[in-house]
Amino acid sequence: SATLLNYGAAGAIALDGSVTTGVLVITANGSVTDGTDGDLAISGDAIISGSTITLGNDVGNTTHFGNLRFGSSGATSISEDSDTNLYSASSASALILNSAGAITNAAAATLAITNNANFVGTTITLGTQAGDLMNFGSLDANGTDVTISEDSQTDLNLITATGTVTLTSTGAIVDNNGGLSNLRLVPL
Repeated sequence: SATLLNYGAAGAIALDGSVTTGVLVITANGSVTDGTDGDLAISGDAIISGSTITLGNDVGNTTHFGNLRFGSSGATSISEDSDTNLYSASSASALILNSAGAITNAAAATLAITNNANFVGTTITLGTQAGDLMNFGSLDANGTDVTISEDSQTDLNLITATGTVTLTSTGAIVDNNGGLSNLRLVPL
């Protein structure tokens, strides 16, 4: 069985140094950060909740999750040094999700971002699994191939891709940035 690390705090949690485990559960009433020397190696599920979440964003951080789930009433910014797989229910006021690999979601995963959701990965494939639910206030994405299916109106800011772009929405797909270029297809 996987080793479980469970952190809880009435205030903020700062993950300093190296954290290596099978399952990580973090619950904070304040922010969750990893600082300049925080390295995370989670082979299984990472379940993170806090008022804001900032992980893997400092130069020199190494961050790996087997599967990722997060919840925040504020902004969430996560950079992962491998593929990112979202599972279960994740939510935030705003999201910046950077992955050195692919960004995907598991079947039945939900992602609810009140304001802007910004995804950067080698490939981005979200909302294509059975029973999943994807909703964003507005959308930005940058990858080789971008496939996103949203379960509400898609307010498009900018999609940048060197390969293919497939956007599907149960509502309209609308310009959200005042007529600026919404799709940037970069030739290989």
